Amino acid sequence: MIDTGLKDKVVGITRANRGIGAATALALSAQRTKIFIAYLGEPPVAGLVLQIERFAELSAFQCDLADPSVPARVFDRAEGRFGGVDILINNAAHGIGDIFIPSQNSRDWGGRPTMFTDASSIDRHFAVNVRAAALLIAEFARCHLARGAKWGRIVSLTTGGAECFPGEVSYGASQNALESYTRPAGKELARFGVTANLIAPGATQTGWITPALEKIILPNVPAGRIGQPEDIADAIVLLASQQARWINCATVFVDGGQGRSN
Repeated sequence: MIDTGLKDKVVGITRANRGIGAATALALSAQRTKIFIAYLGEPPVAGLVLQIERFAELSAFQCDLADPSVPARVFDRAEGRFGGVDILINNAAHGIGDIFIPSQNSRDWGGRPTMFTDASSIDRHFAVNVRAAALLIAEFARCHLARGAKWGRIVSLTTGGAECFPGEVSYGASQNALESYTRPAGKELARFGVTANLIAPGATQTGWITPALEKIILPNVPAGRIGQPEDIADAIVLLASQQARWINCATVFVDGGQGRSN
């Protein structure tokens, strides 16, 4: 059996009350870590909490990452509960379709009406997807150095369409910016035992893929199926593990072979 080296590591995960974040919290709890969840909206369902608590200690903090004061509070709470955070998973993302052509009939991949790209759509996407993630990375680095830690992991969730995402231009641009914050963290913090990598999931069923949309997506997936949150969670566990110690500043596509779309 492979020892991932994750036992008793403290993990901070954003948006882990559902979807990929929840699956990641569950997968990492099986490694006997300590889990700190930051989330917005409904709390994690009781069933998820019970599953995690079978293996790991769990603490949760309801907050809005669009508030620039929140990342520091997340670390204050996590460290107050468990001590220093060893692994940061940037999973939170705001995603609403916006386009450059005003239209009342345009819809995004999930069937939701798109909006015209304006200051509000840009600001909300960048507040959550970029600024919050960058501040969390900065807090991670500050706390890591302050306590003289020698081991750490940062994993940020991006998208295969980050370089060009028509129909969701602010989401795609914000994910591209997230990549540009995560990779330098890996280079700057490498000498302190920290790696920083990105995972780009393909189409993953977190409730937004309808049967009709699945028929459109599947021809572009060589593996022949839609992704599940557990597929992404397992890859995150790998990047967090001791086995990934020589992987740094990389983007890993977890998408059944789709690759980056342009």
